[in-house]
Amino acid sequence: MDFYIHAATILDDLSQKKGSIKQLVFNSKKHDPKRTYALVCETLKYKHVLDEVIQCSKLLDLEKKIKKNLARVLVHDLLMSKRGISASTGSIKEAILRHKTRLNAEFVKLKIRNKVKSHEELALKNPVTLPRWIRINTIKATKEEVLKQLALTRVSSLKEVGPGTYYMDEIIDNLIALDGETSLVNESCYQEGKVIIQDKASCIPAAILGNQRQTKVGDIIDGCAAPGNKTTHLAALFPNAKIFAFERNSQRVQTLQKMVEISGAQNVEILHQDFTQSDIMDPKFANVTHILLDPSCSGSGIVSRQDFLLEESEQDLVEDVNRLESLCSFQSTILKHALQFPKCQYVTYSTCSVHRLENEQVVCDVLSQEPQWKCNTIENTLPQWEDRGIPEYCTDPMMAKAMIRCVPGKFGTIGFFVCNLYHSGRVGNLLGNGTSNALESNAKRKRKNQKKKNYKKMKERKLGTAMDSTGHISESKT
Repeated sequence: MDFYIHAATILDDLSQKKGSIKQLVFNSKKHDPKRTYALVCETLKYKHVLDEVIQCSKLLDLEKKIKKNLARVLVHDLLMSKRGISASTGSIKEAILRHKTRLNAEFVKLKIRNKVKSHEELALKNPVTLPRWIRINTIKATKEEVLKQLALTRVSSLKEVGPGTYYMDEIIDNLIALDGETSLVNESCYQEGKVIIQDKASCIPAAILGNQRQTKVGDIIDGCAAPGNKTTHLAALFPNAKIFAFERNSQRVQTLQKMVEISGAQNVEILHQDFTQSDIMDPKFANVTHILLDPSCSGSGIVSRQDFLLEESEQDLVEDVNRLESLCSFQSTILKHALQFPKCQYVTYSTCSVHRLENEQVVCDVLSQEPQWKCNTIENTLPQWEDRGIPEYCTDPMMAKAMIRCVPGKFGTIGFFVCNLYHSGRVGNLLGNGTSNALESNAKRKRKNQKKKNYKKMKERKLGTAMDSTGHISESKT
C-alpha cells in the first residue's frame, strides 16, 4: 500500500505546484520511479473519469479516512489495470473492495453515457500533436533516393500531412514531415541510416551554423554531442571539416558512437570528456572556427512530456528555483568557455527550454562580459522564421530579432531557443584578402558617394540663396 500512498503524495505535490511530474517522481528515492511515473500519468489521464465514478459511488462519503488522491490511484488500478490493486490485504484495500460492485457499475454507466466501448477512448489526449520529422542523411543518400524508397504522396503544406503523405520543409534543407503515427522501424532507409528521426527545431542550430560561410570554415566543435543528431547534421553540412564531438557521460558516449557509425560520418572524432574542461590552447583545436552548443536544460519545451495532463492552473508552475539556477550557471559557463577558443568565429547556442532564464538571459549575461562577441543579424539566422526572441528579456531589444524561438506545437516543433553569436574582430580579420579588399572598397565607395551627395546639397543651397538675392525665382523641383 506504501506504493499507492507515495503516488497519491506525488499528486498532492503537483496540485501545490511543487514541481513537474518527472521532477517529483524521479527526484524521490522511494519505490520504482518508472512504475510510479506510469501510475501518476495514467491517473491524471483518467482523472475526470475517476472523479465522476468516485462521486457517483459516494466512496469518499462512505470511507472518510481515504483521501481523494489515494482514492484516485486505487480506483484507477481497480477498474483499469489487469492486475487490479497490487497491494497486500489491509484496511485501505478492503475499504475500496467493499465498494467494488458499485464502482464497476458507475464506470459502466459512464461509458454508456459517453458512447464508448473501452476506457482508452475516455483518456485525456495531448492537445499538441507533432508530425514525424525525418532528416535525409546526405552522407548516405540523396533526397530523390529516399523519396523513392518511401513512396509517399507529396503535399504542399504541413497541415495537409496525413497517412501516406509527406511535406518537404521549405526552411531546413533535406527535412521531411510525415504523419505523426508513422513508424519507420522497419523501413530500410531508416535501418541503413539514410534518414534520421530529428525534430525540426533540433535541426535549426546546425542549419544556422551552416549558414555562416562568409569566411573559411575550419574545424567544428559540438560541445554537448549525445545523442548525435546535431553532430551528424554538422557532419553532413560540413563534409570537409573535422567535427570534435564532446560527451562526458559514458552511457551517452555509447549512444553517440552508434549514431555516428550508422550515419556513416567519417569526419567526427568523439571525445569522452567534459567540454568545459577542455584546453582551449590545445594544438588539436587550433583550427576551430565554429562551435555548436546544446547544453543540458530543463526540457520545458518538449511537447511529449506529460505535463499536459495537469489542470491549466497546475501547468503554470514555477520550475524548481535551485534546479533552474544550477542549469543557468552551467549554461553560462559552457557558453563563456566556447567563446575563449582563439580562432572561433561563430557559436550557436540552443536549448529545448521555453524559460528566459536559460535562453535570452544566459546570452545577454555572457555577452555583457564578452564585448567583442555579438548576436548575429536576422539575415543570417533564418530570416523567414516568424517567432524571434522576446525583446523585454534582452538588454538590447534589437538582439531579440537575431534569436529564434519555437513555440511548442505552433509550427510542428517542440519548444526551442537558438541564438548565433559571432566575434566582430575575428570575422573581419579572418576574411580572405579579396573579400577584405572588396569590403574596404565598398566602404570607400559609400563614403565617396555620401560626400558627393553632401556637396550637391550644399551647392543647391548656395545656388538657391544667390538666386533669391537677385530677385529671381528658383527653379521648381521636377
